[in-house]
Amino acid sequence: MTAKPPSSAVSVFKRLFGAHQAHTALLDLDSRILAVNQSWMRFGRTNGLAEHYRFESKEYVRVCETAARESAYAVDAMVGMLAVMNAGRPTFSMVYPCHSPSTQRWFRLWVQSQMPESPTIIMAHTLLGERLMAHDIESASNRATLQRDATLMNQPICCGGVTLHRDPADR
Repeated sequence: MTAKPPSSAVSVFKRLFGAHQAHTALLDLDSRILAVNQSWMRFGRTNGLAEHYRFESKEYVRVCETAARESAYAVDAMVGMLAVMNAGRPTFSMVYPCHSPSTQRWFRLWVQSQMPESPTIIMAHTLLGERLMAHDIESASNRATLQRDATLMNQPICCGGVTLHRDPADR
């Protein structure tokens, strides 16, 4: 268990990101959600979560572990997030698909450490414009980001009995 973030971290987050367009969350270094903004809640409700569902105290890495059984993007997101939380990487960013039955959507995930000011990370999912094409997802900068993550964390991660690899050739 890591150091508990100061309670002021949540109030500062809400003040800065409460009405931000990106779906944004504040997490502690154990990946527990401390707060989410209005966009995050609205996206959840629009995509089937009950009105009363509470994101706070859920472990985001568990969400990634579950999704990783079906999505290599979820593996990459978890590796990047863990690199920020545990390996000293200041930021991580990647592009991933999040399609609905009626809409093709691509998001950019951005994760940033708030250390040393507060033992927290900020995570934002930003909807990208419709002009983004699939070949943009495979861009050199995105691949370079994933390769840097593999270098930072060169051992497979074992989550819930599933071994997760960073190198697509290992999948």
